[in-house]
Formats: sequence, C-alpha cells, structure tokens
Amino acid sequence: MRKIIRGAIAVLTSACLTTGAAAAAAAAPAFSDVPEDNWAYPYVSEAAEKGWVSGIGGGLFAPDNEVTYTELSAMLVRAFFPEELSKHEVSEDAPWYAAACTSADALGLYVGVDIRTQHTNATMVTQPVSRYEMAQILYNTLRAAEVQLTPDLAAAQATTADWESVPGRYQAAVAAVKATGIITGVDGAGTFNGTATMSRAQAATVMCRMDDALTYGLNIPPLVDGTEGTVRGEDSGAGTEEGEQASEQAAIPNEPPVDDQVIEVES
Repeated sequence: MRKIIRGAIAVLTSACLTTGAAAAAAAAPAFSDVPEDNWAYPYVSEAAEKGWVSGIGGGLFAPDNEVTYTELSAMLVRAFFPEELSKHEVSEDAPWYAAACTSADALGLYVGVDIRTQHTNATMVTQPVSRYEMAQILYNTLRAAEVQLTPDLAAAQATTADWESVPGRYQAAVAAVKATGIITGVDGAGTFNGTATMSRAQAATVMCRMDDALTYGLNIPPLVDGTEGTVRGEDSGAGTEEGEQASEQAAIPNEPPVDDQVIEVES
C-alpha cells in the first residue's frame, strides 16, 4: 500500500510544486482539444504523461465530457495502486475497464457508494459520477492508501454554504476532501453542489491534487497559477466559459502540516 509522507515537505513553495506539472506538460501527448492556452492543459498533460488518463482516440481528450465511474476508477488504480491491477485477471473480451473496476472494488474504493454492488454492471459503471460520489470514492482512496484522517464536520459545515443539503452518508467524505483541498466548492461561499457531475478535465485536476496530497502531505499550501491565494487548477480560465465550468473557489487551508503529524481515521 502506498503511504503518505507526512510533514517533511510542508515548506515547499508553489514554484517547486508546479515544476512537475510544467515538465509533464512538455513531455505529455498532445490532445488537439486541450491546447496550451486551455486552463486544464498542465493538469491533463501531467495526468497523461504519468499514465493516469488517456484520450478517446483521434488525438482527442474530450475534456468537457462527464467523467464516469469507469474512468475515475482507472485513474485512481493506475495512479495509486498499480500493483492491484496484476492481481485481477480478466478475459480477453472483457471491457477495457474490467480490471480497474474489480481492483477498485477489492480496495474498498466503492464503500458507501451505490455502485459497490454493481461494479460489473456495464450500464451502471459507465454512468457519470456525482460530486458526492466522487468525494466518497476519494475519501476511500485516502483510507486505502493508509492516510490517517478524521474529518472535521464542524469546520466543513462552517465553510460549505449548502451543508444542510449534504446527505449524512456523504458528510465525512465531503469534509475530508474539502479539508485536504482535493475537491472544494463551486463558488466563493464554498457551495459543494454534490449532485452535479465533474468533467474529465476537472477529474484530471483532482488527480493532480490527490497526488500532491499523498506525496507532500495533507493540507499542503495552495498551488498558485497566476492569481495569489488560489488552489491548483481553480483559477485557471477564470472569467471564461471553460474556467467558470471548472473553477472551484474555496482554498486549501494555508497552515502547512506539522512534522510527523498524524491525523487519525475513524473506521
């Protein structure tokens, strides 16, 4: 299992953290529908260069398409649990996502999500993932990676405008992904809008944030992309149609993690 590195890199600057994305962008396959001036270019490029995502053929990425369970499962397993794929043999005529979904289920990534009992149902797994479900799957991913995390529901309630609408089953997950900055809000009030879906470009950005959280520690300083104080990928394209679709305004907490900090998980 992949384990988080706690605290030691809390003082890294935004410039240091963005170096990897810039290098990846230069080396990654070019997608004609994600040009260099697209807000998502560095994140899609980094995710593609690292093998987490791929295109849909014809040199296209389809950044605005809704991300599905199959795509999200493949991204997470490829990125954080690649050894799990070799444990699950599938037939040659199985769908491309069969091993990823089987691996995700074995790792417990579907716990608390309706798809858990239907991960072999092609109709279900090819449906878009809601923001609530993505939060739960990402929360499960953190726990599968042995990250110790106790969600602060009170803090999440105070910073989430639509907290009263968050179903109880998803509150811990929403609190966790907001606290770590992996998913935040869709506006300045921190509205989570959990029944909405995410695009493939947004999912690639979330993957980059998740990788930072697992590599550098939780509550890492915000990554600045041209606007001081904004989180990695959140300000990109601000004021444009693409940016409004992808922008999430709430920032990661500014306090860096304490060296060797341990945040306990509630089972």
